[in-house]
Amino acid sequence: MTTTTAQKTGQLPEGKPRSKMPAIIRNVPPDPVGKVPAKVLKALRQALVEKRELVADNWVRFMLDNDWLVLHIALPKLTLVAYPNTPNKFVREIDLTEWLNPKLLATLAPDIIELNREMAALRLWTNRPEEQAYDVRLSRLLWTE
Repeated sequence: MTTTTAQKTGQLPEGKPRSKMPAIIRNVPPDPVGKVPAKVLKALRQALVEKRELVADNWVRFMLDNDWLVLHIALPKLTLVAYPNTPNKFVREIDLTEWLNPKLLATLAPDIIELNREMAALRLWTNRPEEQAYDVRLSRLLWTE
């Protein structure tokens, strides 16, 4: 039996479109069979703790891609609505008077506030050069411990 380059590398040859058909996994039990060994569980938990910020930021990007995060602006307050129109919806209110002095707050307008996917952040002053904009990590605003 001959092995193709695509089979060896796991990539499709150029010019061949990737199938849009979803993968169907069969014969998977609904719950794990037996217990996860304590040693494995401990290692998984440690890895998650070490990468928590990265995982949370990637989830924020996924939420933005799926319109699961909405920003409402009524200066000086901002409202983040996560999972709108679902039973899992939750709301985070941000009072900018707690972050900014009145002089800085006066320079803000609704059209220069956005949710920035690349940085997974709430961005203030989008009209400024990127290094002068003010980004606040959305994962820290959404999930407080």
